[in-house]
Amino acid sequence: MNPKTFEKVTQPVFMGYFYKNDSIQDKVVSVPAMLQMFEQLGTPSAKKRKVAFPNVGDHVLASSITSKDLESVREATYGFMEDILGLEPKI
Repeated sequence: MNPKTFEKVTQPVFMGYFYKNDSIQDKVVSVPAMLQMFEQLGTPSAKKRKVAFPNVGDHVLASSITSKDLESVREATYGFMEDILGLEPKI
C-alpha cells in the first residue's frame, strides 16, 4: 500500500465490494486493504462512494453468472453515475 500513489487519484471513485461479515466476504482481495486505500485517495469525499454488497456472494459483483444480487449492484452503480457524475439515464 502506497499512500503517495493513492493521494494522486483525484477522479470520482465508486468502490463496490462483497462483504457480509468477518467470515463471509471477498476472499480474492483484502476488504480491509480496499477500505484503507479508499480513505487514502485524493478524491474529495463528495466525489467518492463505497458500497458493501452483502448478498452478491462473489468477488465478481456485476456478473449475471456469479452475482446473487445483480440488481443492487446495478442500482448503486447507476446512482453513482447520476448523483456524482451527473449523468442522466437514456431510457
